[in-house]
Amino acid sequence: MINQRVQDAINEQINAELYSAYLYLSMESYLEKNGLPGFANWMRIQFQEEQFHGLKFLTMLTNVVDRLHLNQSLVLKLLGMVSLQYLKKLQNMKHM
Repeated sequence: MINQRVQDAINEQINAELYSAYLYLSMESYLEKNGLPGFANWMRIQFQEEQFHGLKFLTMLTNVVDRLHLNQSLVLKLLGMVSLQYLKKLQNMKHM
């Protein structure tokens, strides 16, 4: 069993890694749609790397705790901010 503060810190890192993966995937899609397949491919590779990091931390945490509690609040908060930014961009595009 590990200290709760350590578990919370690892949980925060898992959220950060998976959030970064999400951002890279979003950028990959944008670049692919805008005719930049080389840059899109690089973003896809970064997505896979961040996803791998998150899963590695998750596996490690799963092996050392009795019951796993993943805190999703950070990711949900950040995803909400990203979604709001995209909605504002879409709204601005409607007015063009």
